[in-house]
Amino acid sequence: MVEKTGPIEIFFTIIIVFCASLVEATFGLGAGLIAIPLLSLFMDIKFAISLFLIFQTFKGALLIPGWKYIEWRQVKWVALFLPLGVVAGFLCFNLADFHWLGICLGIYLLAYVANQGFKKAAL
Repeated sequence: MVEKTGPIEIFFTIIIVFCASLVEATFGLGAGLIAIPLLSLFMDIKFAISLFLIFQTFKGALLIPGWKYIEWRQVKWVALFLPLGVVAGFLCFNLADFHWLGICLGIYLLAYVANQGFKKAAL
C-alpha cells in the first residue's frame, strides 16, 4: 500500500530523479543504482522501482526524434536479446527473495568495478 504523498515527498522525488539522471547523462549509466535506493527511503521499494521506470520510459521517448541517426547494425544484437532480458528480469523481480537479489547485485557491482579497475591499470 502506498502512503499519502505530500509536497515534501514529491520534492525529494524530483530532486532524486534529477540527480540520478544527471549522473546517467554524465557517466552513461547508474541512474537506477542511485535513484531506487534513495526513493525507497520514503516509499515502498516496488513503488519506487515502478515510478523510476516510468521516468526512464519518458526519458527514452525523448530519443524518438533522433531515430534517423541510430546505427542499426550495432543496435540489432541488443534489440534481439532485449525481450529475453525483460522476461528474465521480470521473473527475478517477482520470484526471487529481495535479500538474495541484493547480495547478487552487490557481488556483480564489486566484480564489475574490479574488472574495470584492472583494465584501467593495465593501460
